[in-house]
Amino acid sequence: MNCCVEAIILKINDQLLELDPETFTNLKDIINSIDINSIDLNLENDGACKVDSVQENNTQENGVYIATGKKWKGGTWKDGTWEAGIWEGGVWKSGTWKYGNWRTGIWEDGIWHVGVWQGGTWKDGTWEDGTWEDGRWEKGVWKDGNWWDGVWQSGMWKNGTWETGIWETGAWEDGRWENGIWHAGTWKDGTWWDGIWHAGTWKDGTWEGGTWEDGWIFDPYKKGNFKPDWEWGGNYVRSPINPKEYFKK
Repeated sequence: MNCCVEAIILKINDQLLELDPETFTNLKDIINSIDINSIDLNLENDGACKVDSVQENNTQENGVYIATGKKWKGGTWKDGTWEAGIWEGGVWKSGTWKYGNWRTGIWEDGIWHVGVWQGGTWKDGTWEDGTWEDGRWEKGVWKDGNWWDGVWQSGMWKNGTWETGIWETGAWEDGRWENGIWHAGTWKDGTWWDGIWHAGTWKDGTWEGGTWEDGWIFDPYKKGNFKPDWEWGGNYVRSPINPKEYFKK
């Protein structure tokens, strides 16, 4: 018995697509023929694989966003998991960022695993790893990665490499400082290579070079090259010379 099919109708997100049955002989051919960039796949709650060429002014409540090579532009991300893609603007409220490229926008809270941050404002959250090219960091925890440039307002730096930028205040636990301007805060350990240190507290680490203007150095056993009239606060001495010169034998 012969059967004549006049049309194949696909329904995707309430949009009807009519296909010629003589052109497509199997489901694979049909899927491969669809121009995904021409379909508006809106972000829905608890969904997955939301892809489009550009997602503009959407609201992501929850779920998983998988869009390698695609772009998110504008709108609000409230929660969920970002697997991959390009973020070109908008407000990130909370959630987990797995991988991708962040170009601009406001990050309010959440966990960043890895990726490239090119610009914007980071308000709070946890940075696991990745490359920060430029932008403003207001507060949060930085665990590891490469900081190229930008402004660090406050927060905790655990490890990583700082190339250059402006450090306003915060706690530095370990890592490598290449260059930049340090205004205030606590340095616990790590290697300082170059840059300008205005003020702050130095507990331990290696000072290789740069400009030291003023600061407190941890010296509980009073083994450094201090002078009798220098000010002390507990185990810290206010020193006009850098740690390398202070502890020089």
